[in-house]
Amino acid sequence: MRNLLIHYNKSYTVWILLLLNSFYLNAQRIIPLQDNITIKKYLEANKNQKKSTEITGADTDTLSIPFFDDFSRITVYPDPELWEDNHVFINASFPVEPITYGAATLDALDSGGNVYQVGNKPATGDRLTSLPVDLSEYYGPSDTIYLSFFYQAGGNGEPPESKDSLILEVYSPRDTVWIHLWSTPGIPAGPFQQQIIEIPDSLYQKGFRFRFSNYISMSANETKSGEGEMGNLDIWNLDYIRLNNQSFESHEKVNDISIIYPLKSSFSDYQSIPWDHVDTASFNRKRTHIPITIRMNDKLPGTKDTITIGRGYFMRNVKTDNFIIPPFKEGEEKLVFDSVYLREDAFLPIIKYDGTGIGIIETGAFLIETNDAIKYNDTVTRTEYFQNHYAYDDGTPERGFGNPGPAGGTGSIILVHFEIYRTDYLRAIDIYFNETRDHFTGNESFRVCVFSYNRYDSLPVNNIYISESYYYPDTTRGPGEFNRFILDSAIFISDDICVGIIQNTDEFLNIGYDINNKNKKHIYINNFGYWESLANSSDEDGSLMIRPVMSRTPIALGLKEPGSDPGYGMTLSPNPATEYIQVEFENTGQKAVRVSVCDASGNLKYYDPAGLPVIYLHDLTPGIYLLKIETEGGTSHIAKFIKTR
Repeated sequence: MRNLLIHYNKSYTVWILLLLNSFYLNAQRIIPLQDNITIKKYLEANKNQKKSTEITGADTDTLSIPFFDDFSRITVYPDPELWEDNHVFINASFPVEPITYGAATLDALDSGGNVYQVGNKPATGDRLTSLPVDLSEYYGPSDTIYLSFFYQAGGNGEPPESKDSLILEVYSPRDTVWIHLWSTPGIPAGPFQQQIIEIPDSLYQKGFRFRFSNYISMSANETKSGEGEMGNLDIWNLDYIRLNNQSFESHEKVNDISIIYPLKSSFSDYQSIPWDHVDTASFNRKRTHIPITIRMNDKLPGTKDTITIGRGYFMRNVKTDNFIIPPFKEGEEKLVFDSVYLREDAFLPIIKYDGTGIGIIETGAFLIETNDAIKYNDTVTRTEYFQNHYAYDDGTPERGFGNPGPAGGTGSIILVHFEIYRTDYLRAIDIYFNETRDHFTGNESFRVCVFSYNRYDSLPVNNIYISESYYYPDTTRGPGEFNRFILDSAIFISDDICVGIIQNTDEFLNIGYDINNKNKKHIYINNFGYWESLANSSDEDGSLMIRPVMSRTPIALGLKEPGSDPGYGMTLSPNPATEYIQVEFENTGQKAVRVSVCDASGNLKYYDPAGLPVIYLHDLTPGIYLLKIETEGGTSHIAKFIKTR
């Protein structure tokens, strides 16, 4: 076991600057996003979800104090049992060293995940509004009520400018008015800071509410490439919000111990590898340790300075619901309060290829015997999907990457290097292009290419393939969907390769860039006939969302599964799915008369003679299934889908 202790004094102001010191550097290459694909994927899978609500009266009281939310249940939108609107983003990606796992992020994107239409003058962005709370039974000095919260500027996002702000308002039902209670102007990126506010006793009313708002400003005049570079700016993170009648001193203390960051992938560098490469990769690049970060918040008065904490782990195959490693306890030690600990415990499960098309593996880490206030933030899980591609990225961009003129532009090459674990055929290249305002990059052309790689010099060398066709970014695809470019002919790969694009434009093509996984050492750019590695550049570290797709057999273009009809006339959404599958036909005149679902072994698991277009999955265990639909015209359609949990 390898241990690293980062010891903090009480203040929450000690900061690891290396995480945040380069957000504005090299803006020509790395820029903020114009959308949030996590929100868009959530809305696609939950089409009936309301984006926001608003309560105009004070008659509906749903809550009483104590009120508490630490946002550790990562639900994309705020908990509807506590909050009335859906503007902010609940996530574990933007906060840095949160108080517990997860935070609420106020930014420049609306509840649908799109950038607000604002100018260079500050305007309201997101809001986080509590449901009404009944404070009418409290009577002033003998029942003082405090609202406390932690806030952070920037985090893993662009920090707000000084002219922007974070504001707290409270609502008086008696006067039907919102009252400004607290605010802070935009500040540089930094750690979480706590604010404790006494609620005036004149507001101890039935229907009391409070809300946070961020004021944002952005203008095309402030970007180097005009409107195309406008993106998600002015980030604030909120954490650990409490409203109760406990003492001021109790608000200063956070009686909670939590794992604060998501788990890492099972393999070094890669977030995903081809499922049929996993046996070889397990002996080469499987992580031997599992890192977790534990935050020991404040000790309570009269308690000891240390507490004994155990750590536990597990891994299971989601498709079979069998444990690869059953839950076990790894270590137990005394940890000091007011500290953050990084622990890397030995963890080497054998992940084996099972002959199917996809592997779904869940890993979990949990704390034991914490005796703290909140238990659910003591456990963190990660689900990994192994399909047919190598990926450094986790599928979610936090930035956009490009190489525009004059340094880049027409003829410039952008490549990503990949170590391939076994011989196979390169069939396609997947690239994620960020959505851009008015889809301005949709007319900018490029070609895809493949280069060999010299390990001795750590540089690309000979070009193996350049597409004859010119391609264009499709930014209108569904949220989270990559553009797939099928190669004209398969390439046999027995060594490292580099895949990427050759630009035919001077514009910023805005490729997805994942800053949560640090792999810029694998990115290479050729502008003037020589290769530049980003390894030693000042560019923010991250992973470019370009992936090689490997397969021993030909693959189909796009995400549709081939059926018995040559037109592949059926699509399923969402896929993977958790609760239901929606069936849609390209030919709207088709009507299903029978629907059946079989598992991977051919066993019938679902049958509907009425042919309803929605299939509910509550009775299915996680795994891969085949859906067969027969239509009135006698045509059969077969498609594959994944049930995740």
